Amino acid sequence: MTHKHNGKWKPAELGDLIDIFDSIRVPLNSRQRAERQGRFPYYGASGVIDSVDDYLFDGEYVLVAEDGENLNSRKLPVAFMARGQFWVNNHAHIIKGKKGIADDRFLIAWFAQADIKGYITGAAQPKLSQANLKRIALTAPPFPVQRKIAGVLSAYDDLIENNTRRIAILEEMAQAIYREWFVNFRFPGHEKVKLINSPLGKIPEGWKVGVINDVARLLSGFAFKSETFVDDGEYRLVTIRNVHDGRFVEDSDSLLDALPEKMPDHCHLSSGDILLSLTGNIGRTCIVYGSGFLLNQRVAKLSPLNATDKGYVYCLFRSPDTQARLSNIANGVAQQNLSPVQTGQLPHPLPPRSLLDSFAETITPLFWNIVQLYRKTSNLRKTRDLLLPKLITGQLDVEQLDIDAGEPLVEATT
Repeated sequence: MTHKHNGKWKPAELGDLIDIFDSIRVPLNSRQRAERQGRFPYYGASGVIDSVDDYLFDGEYVLVAEDGENLNSRKLPVAFMARGQFWVNNHAHIIKGKKGIADDRFLIAWFAQADIKGYITGAAQPKLSQANLKRIALTAPPFPVQRKIAGVLSAYDDLIENNTRRIAILEEMAQAIYREWFVNFRFPGHEKVKLINSPLGKIPEGWKVGVINDVARLLSGFAFKSETFVDDGEYRLVTIRNVHDGRFVEDSDSLLDALPEKMPDHCHLSSGDILLSLTGNIGRTCIVYGSGFLLNQRVAKLSPLNATDKGYVYCLFRSPDTQARLSNIANGVAQQNLSPVQTGQLPHPLPPRSLLDSFAETITPLFWNIVQLYRKTSNLRKTRDLLLPKLITGQLDVEQLDIDAGEPLVEATT
């Protein structure tokens, strides 16, 4: 394939482009970290793993994983930016691009698409030594071109980050309304409603004492057999690994090309379905985005009895009060497990239908905006990922772009 960089891109080894600061890093074991808790992030191979009372670095640096399974699986970025004051253990290399030679953001983008398997040693414990890090071969564009490539990609990243912040604000608004109405009992017109005694304590007059099952059913996933997974299939399996609190499930690497005969119908998932984790970090709640998903065991679908209560059910299971109650009924030592049957029987104050309808009218626009922002963010990520290898290899020429060239590219994709 011919790259359009007119011979200006030069073969290099990474060691010629970077400064390495590994000698400054200091590992702390779990006991030491427990004794030194503080406000400064403590980084490992794949990101922040703790916080401590002091820092080793102050500024902006690129961290590259030195060891760990992620070097091969690439489930997380192997290179990422650390900013401000922070501590790093001995599982991540600390580098910066040499001044006027390499741009840090370009280096992170390059690592995102680079095949570095030939430089990784160890089968049981993959490792990228400092010597091998320096030996990594690449074709490097001139520094000004690196800056422009980084600028284009940063325009996407900035919009993605902005959308992510807006989504978090909108969800917090929905959660705040839920807390006011259904936890603090300060719903519209509450001044005219007295609190009465109940088995759950004081609740507003007109409310009833019921159970979670009076609001939503917990439908467990199917026990798919791992030997039926394929590399390229029509169906995507939502497993416990895909369920993260407050997130959307958009993809899965567990694929099937045929459906088991005895799989229940509810294991067909639709966009907007609410999921709950039943093992490990129990109580994580997320939303399905897209189609073609199937529900695996150890994950439950929260199915509201009334379709208009979807926002209420989501906020109910995302609330700290419910999270604490779920932790109290979970069992297991090495790994917590949550029973859908027991969860469904948890006592719960039942608001009047009119109040639930009013809540739905209030928060539906918030969730609609969240979905729209997520759709835009998803499109931005996909476009960025398509552009990334073309930019990094010079297939897309950016030399003639001015410093603001990234913005029009982004606007065209949203």
